[in-house]
Amino acid sequence: MDLYKSKGYPDVTVDYAVTRGSTPGFSRAVFTINEGGRGIIRDVIFEGGTSFSHGKLAGEIKSDNRNWLKFWDLKRRVDRTKIEADMKSIEQFYQNAGHLDARVLGVEPRRVDEDKVDLVFRIHEGPVYTVSGVGVVGNRLYQTEQLIPVFQLEAGQRFSLADMKTDLETIADYYGSRGYADANVVPRIDKLKDNQLNITYAIEEGRQFKVGKINISGNQKTKEEVIRRELLIAPTDEYNTIKIRKSQNRLGTGNLDYFESVDFTPVASDLGPDYKDINIDVKEKATGTVQFGAGFSSIDNLVGFAEVSQRNFDITNWPSFTGAGQRFRMRIQAGTKRKDFIMSFTEPYFMGQRLAVGTDLFYTEKTYLSDYYDERDIGANINLRKPISDNTYATLTYTAQNVEIFDVDQGGTVKVEQGDFRSSDKGSGAYVDPKTRRRYPADEVYKAENGNYYRTSGGASPEIAQEEGKYFQSKLAAAWVFDNRNDLQSPTKGHKITFEADLSGTFLGGDVDTYSLNLSGQKYWKMPWNTVFSVQGEINTVDTAGGGSDRVPIFEREFLGGANNLRGFDYRDVGPKDSNGEPIGGNSAAWLTLEYTFPIFAKIRGAVFADAGFVNRDSWEFSTSDYNADVGFGIRVAIPHIGPIKLDYGIPVTTDEHNDGSGKFNFSMDYKF
Repeated sequence: MDLYKSKGYPDVTVDYAVTRGSTPGFSRAVFTINEGGRGIIRDVIFEGGTSFSHGKLAGEIKSDNRNWLKFWDLKRRVDRTKIEADMKSIEQFYQNAGHLDARVLGVEPRRVDEDKVDLVFRIHEGPVYTVSGVGVVGNRLYQTEQLIPVFQLEAGQRFSLADMKTDLETIADYYGSRGYADANVVPRIDKLKDNQLNITYAIEEGRQFKVGKINISGNQKTKEEVIRRELLIAPTDEYNTIKIRKSQNRLGTGNLDYFESVDFTPVASDLGPDYKDINIDVKEKATGTVQFGAGFSSIDNLVGFAEVSQRNFDITNWPSFTGAGQRFRMRIQAGTKRKDFIMSFTEPYFMGQRLAVGTDLFYTEKTYLSDYYDERDIGANINLRKPISDNTYATLTYTAQNVEIFDVDQGGTVKVEQGDFRSSDKGSGAYVDPKTRRRYPADEVYKAENGNYYRTSGGASPEIAQEEGKYFQSKLAAAWVFDNRNDLQSPTKGHKITFEADLSGTFLGGDVDTYSLNLSGQKYWKMPWNTVFSVQGEINTVDTAGGGSDRVPIFEREFLGGANNLRGFDYRDVGPKDSNGEPIGGNSAAWLTLEYTFPIFAKIRGAVFADAGFVNRDSWEFSTSDYNADVGFGIRVAIPHIGPIKLDYGIPVTTDEHNDGSGKFNFSMDYKF
C-alpha cells in the first residue's frame, strides 16, 4: 500500500487470503489489490484557513508544488509522506503568526474524476495571542541580561513559535558554550485573559564539564589526523556545544565532504565526573571520480574530456592514494575550438598549519577568441590559501606562463557562410555572417559564380597584428574573499565578495609589465514560491606598470559579452573594436546582472534577467556613456552526477555603434557519463 500511495494512488486497498498450498506444509497467500483511481492533485483547498490567502498557505507546503508552467507539471501526485510534512509546516506557519492553538485536523483527497483529486486541508486556526510578558527562572549562575541581552519575544508583540525557539537556543548556547553540557531550558506558556500569554523560560543549569577523550570510529580510509584537525575542541578544553556543532558541520559538507554521516555523542568519561568523552562516528563515501564526457557551449562549441580527481588524496599511500585529505585533479579536454590540460595538487594543511598550498600545471590552446588570431598558454602556478574566519579567506598566487599569440590573419580571400546584407542605422551597409554573427563591410563580400560567398580580407588590423609573438608573464596575485552562501552550486541566500589585485613585471623575471584590480560580488535572496532573486556584478581595471611599453597586451585586457555576463551579445563583443570591427578589449570594464529564477520541474528552473555593462579603452575610465544592456529569459537544468545545463536568450535594449539589436542564444553544458 505504501508503494501505491507513494506513486499517487491514495484510494488503494489491499486484501489477502491464506489457503492451503498444494505442497504439504506450505500455504498459499493471495493478495487482492484494488488500485482505485490515480491521485493527481488538481488543486489544494484550505478549509477553515481564513486568516491567510491561499497563496500564503500554499507557499508553505510541498504537495501543491505548482509552477508558472502548470500544464507541464505531471508529478503533483498525492504523497502521504509529503502530506504529513505539510501538516507540520502549516501548523508552524500559524504558530509563528500568533495562532498558538492552530492545528491541521486532517487532510482529505477529494476525488474530482478518475485521475484527479483536490487535496483538502482542514484547519483549526484558533485565536491570535499576544505576549504579555517574558521571564527567566532557575538561572543561579548568570544574570538574565547575560543569558539573553535581547529577547526575540517581547511584551506587546504577537506570539511566534520561531522567536520563542530562538530565545531557547540563545540561552542553551550560552550555557553550552561554557561547559554546561546538560543544561536544559523548557518554556512555560501561561494563558491569560484576552488572549494574552505569559512566557517563562525555566532553566536547569546542571554541572560544568570539560572534554575528556575524543574517540573516532568508522574511518577506514581517512587518516585520524585529517578528522582531528577539523575539530574546534580538544581534550581538557572546556566543553562547548557551539564548537562541537561547528566541528560536526566541518566534518560534514562544510569542509571535507568525505562522509555520508557524522555523529557526535557525548558519554560519561572514565577521567572523572567532571569530564565528558565525545564519540565521533563517521560513515565514509566515495571521494574519487573518473569521468569521460563531452561538453558544449556557445563560446567554445563541442569539447570532449577525460578527468580523474580525488578530494581525499594521499600522495604517499600507494596504490590507493587515499586518506590524507589532499586534493588531486587531472583533466584533458579537446574540441573544435580549444585544447586544455591541467593537473593540480593541494595540501590543505601545510606543515600541520591551516594553510593550503597548491600547484597547477596547465596547457591551453584557444581558437575561439577571435577570427584573426589564436592564443596558447603554457605554465604553472603555486598558490596559498589562508582562512581568516569562518567565511573569509585570503589567497596568494604566483604564476609563470608562456603566452603566444599566433596564426594572425595575414589577409587574402576567405570563404564565408551565405548570410545577409543589411543596412545599418549606425553606419554603412554590412554583411552578417550567420555562423559567427560577425559583421563585415558590405563592399568586402561578394558572391562568386559557383554560388559561394567570399570575403576579401586585408588581414588583421595593425592593432591586432602588433600583438603577435611570444610573451613570458611572471605574475603575483593576491585576493580577499568573503563567502557565506548557503550552497556553492545553487545558492538561495548569502553573498560572496572578492577583491583581487595582481602585478606582472620584469622585476619578477617576465617581459609583461601590468597590474590589475578587480572587485566582484554576488548576492542571493530566497523569495516566496521557491524562487530566488540574485544580483551579480564586477568592476575591473588594468594598466601598465612601468617597463618599456605603454600598451596592455590583448590577453590581459577586459572583454564583455556572452554567457557569463552580457547575454544579449556575442562572446567578447562588447567594447572597443578595430578597423575590421573585431573586438580588441579595453582597460576598464564593469557589469551588473539581475536574475530571478523560479521552479518548473524538480531539477529545472526558469529564469528572467537583465544585464548591463561597458568596456572602455583607457585604464581607470569608468564612464557609462557607451554602456550596453539586454534583457532575456532562460532555463537551468541540474542533472545529478552529470552537470548543469544553461540556456539563455538575451535581447539587446541598449547597444553601442558596433552591435545590432538582434537576440542571442547562449548555451552551455558540462555533460559527464
